[in-house]
Amino acid sequence: MVGYALVGESLPARLYETGDGARTWRRVTIGPGESILGLTVSPSSIYVVTAHCSPSGDACRRYLVSRSTLRARAWTSTTLPHAGTSEVYDGEFDPNVGAYGNDLWVSEMTPAGSTIFASHDGGTSYSAIAANKLASVSGCALTAVSRTSLWAQCPTGMMASFFHSGNGGVSWSNVSLLPFAGTGGGAFDPVSATLAYLAYGVSQPFVRVGGSGHHVTTVEKLTCSHGNASIDALVFTDREHGLAICTIPYGTNDSVLLRTTDGGVRWVRVRVG
Repeated sequence: MVGYALVGESLPARLYETGDGARTWRRVTIGPGESILGLTVSPSSIYVVTAHCSPSGDACRRYLVSRSTLRARAWTSTTLPHAGTSEVYDGEFDPNVGAYGNDLWVSEMTPAGSTIFASHDGGTSYSAIAANKLASVSGCALTAVSRTSLWAQCPTGMMASFFHSGNGGVSWSNVSLLPFAGTGGGAFDPVSATLAYLAYGVSQPFVRVGGSGHHVTTVEKLTCSHGNASIDALVFTDREHGLAICTIPYGTNDSVLLRTTDGGVRWVRVRVG
């Protein structure tokens, strides 16, 4: 029944929360003057990346990680372990924070390269646990599915690479896949400690990643109604049930919601409204 939405065509975004299964929504304010750049949700808490940004979002400072219970009403804020003072927080790859309970991981660029910081007290203190072990030109988007299992999507320029860690981010294994265009309209969705789905784009391979990233199986092609559409969202609730949003570009920006109940073998359009 509890969910969140980041609203806005570009960063910074507005955060909304629902407690009744999306029947009603409430706008969430973290603190005066704070812009919301991304969020991640654990089974017991919501974490939000905030900063003080210019109206255009081109320059930001005072980066914080704010934590609340799932109803998102009372917040506690701490500073990120390492962040620039006048730049947008890693653009399209927000959030670069993964969380599971009190365990928090942050991916940032440091002089040592792409670095993972870990906190086991909700962000009060951090330690650097993985420096320059992920192929990335900026921070990686992190998804924590347990206290030890994490997935990472890392930009490498125009492409993206994928990794899995089974020991809380200390070491990482590469998910061996075909080249993936990070700007090409695909989507990556970790589901559990051993399962993730990756859509390369419209009419491109749709794959199931099993065995904590060691087994990759092509399922089918996720085909939208338009050949130039992009896949803007991919969400699976378990191995079989998932949703995808396709957006048709070039002036129309029409969006189509698709649903699968067999792990991506077949997709059907969901009529909304």
